[in-house]
Amino acid sequence: MKIISDTHFYHKNILKFEECRLNQMKLENVDLENHDEWLINKWNHLVKPNEEVLHLGDFAWKQVQNLINKLNGNITFIMGNHESNPKSSKWDGSKVLDGIYIEENGYRMKILNSPDLTLLSGLVKTINGIKYLFCHYDIFSEDEHDFSNDRIKARIEYLKKIFIDFNCDKLIHGHLHSKPSTNQKNSINASMEHRLDTLFLELK
Repeated sequence: MKIISDTHFYHKNILKFEECRLNQMKLENVDLENHDEWLINKWNHLVKPNEEVLHLGDFAWKQVQNLINKLNGNITFIMGNHESNPKSSKWDGSKVLDGIYIEENGYRMKILNSPDLTLLSGLVKTINGIKYLFCHYDIFSEDEHDFSNDRIKARIEYLKKIFIDFNCDKLIHGHLHSKPSTNQKNSINASMEHRLDTLFLELK
């Protein structure tokens, strides 16, 4: 399974906020006006057509279905802080986790509905004996900006409770972009800025 977060397709200012993307594009001699095409081509070079991909939030600002049709892989989406209602028409039947799910023996079932459809989104899954919580947020962070937003603060608190209640071993998250995880012993930042050459964190 390949994991990625915070692609920010069609976010016109992302190169201003994340200079490492800009530097990678320069390294690969890509026109800086072609960020989205660069990312689509890189994705499809690295992902097989039917490969399982888990996207941990903040996928795209627009043209969601058009992008999904262009990208290789069987993609499941976890909601980020810039996402819209997972029941909205823009997702149009895509695999969007509209609550907290657990996956065991190849079966995925919802264990907690979201009080607000965009409030909670995550997946608990065991891989090679390690139980992971996959979600958008770094639940160990106490970032002042996030905690000044009541909706984001509530999501983080719910997800932290899930991590504890289900005895998870590791957190895999996005949201921080190029910043490191707060708790580097127990969590991994899957934001694409941390692996611009390979884009994806891969778990087998």
